[in-house]
Amino acid sequence: MLSLSLVTAAPVAANTDRLVPIPYSTIQEAINAAVDGDTIIVSDGTYTQDLTVNTPNLTLKSVNGSGVTTIEGVDGFVITLNSGATNFTLGGEDGHGFTVIGDAANSTVLLQTVGGPSGVEVSYNTFDTSGNPSIAIAVGAQGASNLTISNNTFDLYGWITGIYFDTDDVTNLVIDSNTFTAVSGSPKWLNWAVNAHVEGATISNNLVIDCNSCIRMVGRSNAFNNVSYTGNTIAGGYIAIGPSGSGSNLITNLAITNNSFTGPADEQVFFEILGSVPAAVIDWNSLIVAYNNFDAAPGEYAIKNGIGGTTLDAENNWWDDTSGPGPVGPGTGALVTDNVDYYPWLGAPVVVPSLHYETLGTGTHVVDATAEADTEATLTVSSETDLYIVKYQWQPFPEEPFPDASLGKFIDMYLSNPAVVDWPIYVEVYYTDGEVRAAGIAESSLGLYYYMSPDTFHRCSDTGVDTTNNIIWANMTAREASYLVRTPIGGGGSPAPAIVGGTVYPVDKVSILMPWIILAVALALASVFIARFARRRVRG
Repeated sequence: MLSLSLVTAAPVAANTDRLVPIPYSTIQEAINAAVDGDTIIVSDGTYTQDLTVNTPNLTLKSVNGSGVTTIEGVDGFVITLNSGATNFTLGGEDGHGFTVIGDAANSTVLLQTVGGPSGVEVSYNTFDTSGNPSIAIAVGAQGASNLTISNNTFDLYGWITGIYFDTDDVTNLVIDSNTFTAVSGSPKWLNWAVNAHVEGATISNNLVIDCNSCIRMVGRSNAFNNVSYTGNTIAGGYIAIGPSGSGSNLITNLAITNNSFTGPADEQVFFEILGSVPAAVIDWNSLIVAYNNFDAAPGEYAIKNGIGGTTLDAENNWWDDTSGPGPVGPGTGALVTDNVDYYPWLGAPVVVPSLHYETLGTGTHVVDATAEADTEATLTVSSETDLYIVKYQWQPFPEEPFPDASLGKFIDMYLSNPAVVDWPIYVEVYYTDGEVRAAGIAESSLGLYYYMSPDTFHRCSDTGVDTTNNIIWANMTAREASYLVRTPIGGGGSPAPAIVGGTVYPVDKVSILMPWIILAVALALASVFIARFARRRVRG
């Protein structure tokens, strides 16, 4: 008995898998038993309990994912991560998250951080707000650092907020590849409290389907620094950016790039700039609104800059029409107010997410944008410059015909300082055999074409094709890439001949079938002869 008691009293080694519901009957029981580095693995089922985590380096995951494993709250906060829950992971792997849902009467928040835990990852979970909590994820007092919220599904009901920052400090925030769906009502996607402060945030590749105040960055002085929104698709909503009360310099170094925004008909403004936003850039986006015409009621704008004397950088956007924005702009596209720098604008929407961006220092660079835009560029620069590469959804100037057969692939490259380039730039665009067949192009004739207003597309002077590796290449001169924005690059070539090699003759079906007819007749006669010969042999 003494020996047995010594064995059972021995501490459990770290990095232990603790299984629920056997031997631990509840998730909280397993959390309480866990030590630094353990993993809690939960089998299928619904676990009705509120959870509190204080242990560092803990992973909580399910066996078969959110569709079959549910954490259902009881009262208040379903999952609370205290300051000790550093490097905590909920889900964390595709197929191993949870459905988190609250009690319809008592749960207010599905997941909250308290005390500023660091290194928290929340991935591959479903946050179901049908139980009517007020917030799905709340970053609470003292904020959080190195917080990642990725690949989750948010089913939002009523006027709930998907992610709310009720905090004075958030650093190194990543919100990536989540889906936010308004099942009912007009929920918010992201919302910051007035006193919130964010230092370093990347919000990327999220899908948002209907929302009210989708992104509400309204706070006090110096509230948001170094914030990037890129590759997001928002289908219906409103974004407010600006100070509250007497605040100023609310946002520094804000970049909203390569997103697709569609404003709903019942909202007057899509982007509203409420206060001074130094170094803010809203570009390479598709800004498409339901009311993009001059008959819209006053105040219905894609971008409304409410700060007189402060110009907002909104260059290189697609305004839902090749003519550009109105009414202060020359076009009939989406509307903007004064103090919005909209020129130059894009001639077609860009693929989201497709933007590749690099800051290039002095020297030679091979810029690989194959993942985003099927493109690679090699260039030498004498000083620092920014390079953007994006792919259009279609021909940016459809009213101007392509001079030859078009491959249907159009790329744009933008250099912030083209004067520092040692020309030419070597550009490669990758293609597939299927794209060539669909376009009806003779593969050997492929080349790159550049746009030069007002003479439409022209074939580059030094261009060709590597048919072995499916690469169209060109050495682009300074003239051929003189603007490097709104002067897209397109692949194309000569139409493939209908018949390659040989001469076409009328089809003579009788001539084709005659040898087979003769053979069939010969076989029939032979069978008759053999049968007669066999009968004679039998009689003899």
